[in-house]
Amino acid sequence: MNLSEAKEKLLALMVKDAVREGLGVEISESSPDGDVGKFLIGDRIARTVVPYNGFYANIQLDWFSGSEELPLINDGPFFYYAFLLRESVSRDFSKYYICDYRTLRRFALDFRGDKGRDHQDHHDWRGQIHVLSSGVGYFRWGDEDLSEQRPGRLISLNNLSEVVEDFTPNIPGKYGSSGESDQHRELKEYISANPQILEAHRKVLGTTERLFRTGDRVDVLIEDPDCSDAVIEVEVSGEDNIVTGIHQAIKYRVLHQVQKGLGLNDGAVKAYVVAYETDYSGAEALAKRYSVELVSISRRDVQSWITGK
Repeated sequence: MNLSEAKEKLLALMVKDAVREGLGVEISESSPDGDVGKFLIGDRIARTVVPYNGFYANIQLDWFSGSEELPLINDGPFFYYAFLLRESVSRDFSKYYICDYRTLRRFALDFRGDKGRDHQDHHDWRGQIHVLSSGVGYFRWGDEDLSEQRPGRLISLNNLSEVVEDFTPNIPGKYGSSGESDQHRELKEYISANPQILEAHRKVLGTTERLFRTGDRVDVLIEDPDCSDAVIEVEVSGEDNIVTGIHQAIKYRVLHQVQKGLGLNDGAVKAYVVAYETDYSGAEALAKRYSVELVSISRRDVQSWITGK
């Protein structure tokens, strides 16, 4: 497969996801500098990484000296590495991974080879993304031990929604330096106004950003005299985010039980994690173990509700 063919397949997959999930991001095949592998996601430049038996990614050697500058290829900078991937079973090119350069820089600095070389003398680094399940992959550099799975290398595949979320301007507050995205806020408001999404018999509306004595704020709290109370942690997508959300939901459940003087094991408070995508095997196992319910919501339903308000 050549560079133009890989780019064409990538764009088709991404546009399909953008339309299906109602992301509202412009994806343009136009290259800003004549490099046929480059294209635009919003106003940021992405560069196609051609698959073969793995891939070669062009890195910046200055990263090993503390630089955080954008990578270059064909004398032009780019922000995203766009990997086209094969499905693990069918071998069809139906998966992709959009990796911002800061994440790939972190992966490069984290490299631990098993052959005694640090590879800091050349730009083209060989690696492979292993498709572990329908939505999750593992990023590995070529010389790394096949039997080892390094922390922070599990990645979300077909992750355009996470890329779009990263476009959110920086604002201070609960959500850290990246601020609360519109997608997160809209989903939070939707759940608060539509408690029947969690359980059909729920009628009491939720309240958002309820403050606990500890200073923690739960995304949505439902206090229902006719059934169990509910704490809801809202995420958008991505296995790492969902796993973090499960931890948060467990914490909020305990905080609410203590605040109301309830027993910790009497089932009076339910914990939920709500997102546009929750189908990740690791997250599902963790949620089941600690009695946290995962709920997937349709983006179209949320956007229809927003439009109709």
